[in-house]
Amino acid sequence: MMDDTWFSAEEIADYLNIKRDTVYKWIAIRNMPAHKIGHAWKFSMKEITQWVNSGDAKEGEAYIIKKDMPQWRMTVRCNPYLDKKLNITWNWQT
Repeated sequence: MMDDTWFSAEEIADYLNIKRDTVYKWIAIRNMPAHKIGHAWKFSMKEITQWVNSGDAKEGEAYIIKKDMPQWRMTVRCNPYLDKKLNITWNWQT
C-alpha cells in the first residue's frame, strides 16, 4: 500500500514538481512533514498529501522567521564615485 512506503527527497521533489533543494527549504520554513533517518530525510506520502491539502504548501507563502535564528543587519555605505559610475540612486526614507 502506498501510505506505508517511505520516499526520498528526490522522489518527493519529482512528485511535487520542485527541485530537491526546495524540499529541504520547505522542511525548515514551511514545516513540511519529514523524518530524518540517519543522514537522509524520508517522507510518508500520506503525510505529504495531508500537508499539501491543508494549504500549508501553498505557493507564495511568506517565509517564517524562527526566533532562534540570528537576525542580520546590513550597513550600506554610499560611495559617490561608484554610485555615479554604476548609475545608482539612493532613496532614503526616514
